[in-house]
Amino acid sequence: MRAVTLCLCLFVLAIPALGAQETAQAPPTITHWVQAPAAFPKGAWIAAVTGDPTKAGTFTVKLAMPPGYQIPPHF
Repeated sequence: MRAVTLCLCLFVLAIPALGAQETAQAPPTITHWVQAPAAFPKGAWIAAVTGDPTKAGTFTVKLAMPPGYQIPPHF
């Protein structure tokens, strides 16, 4: 009986630790949108999320397009 009670108590004490896992952080707010480079058809806007696209290294950008916008086939 003591073993069952001990296991139950340990389980009850472990529940809050399971819920305390770290949550994902929201990406930084984008404040500067510019027209996309000439490689994209007119109407697209681009914003840097992380990094600097004009320099060597990794970066992340967000692309905004109007309804019906199509990116032509590319390779």
